[in-house]
Amino acid sequence: MARTTRGLILSALEDLLEVDFRRFKNHLNDATIITGFGPIPRGRLENADRMDTANIVYNHFSERNSLIATIITLEAIDQRSLADRLRNEIPANYQADLR
Repeated sequence: MARTTRGLILSALEDLLEVDFRRFKNHLNDATIITGFGPIPRGRLENADRMDTANIVYNHFSERNSLIATIITLEAIDQRSLADRLRNEIPANYQADLR
């Protein structure tokens, strides 16, 4: 059964230690990750748990861009193996956006 975009993002976030999860959220509100999308406001992420964060990322960036933003952010916080795992799980037609 194919996993949903939100499910893929949530799965990745659940594999982060708490310190890395905080770094992930901090990067989302400190950086323009994808051109055309500003950072996510700090207040939206402040008390967000992993499920809330997955939904916020999905709603802020759109379905396709939310996966790309998650991978880029994971790489930015030195979680490359997790980013690679997510990259291998995303639909093939999204792969070109990651090169």
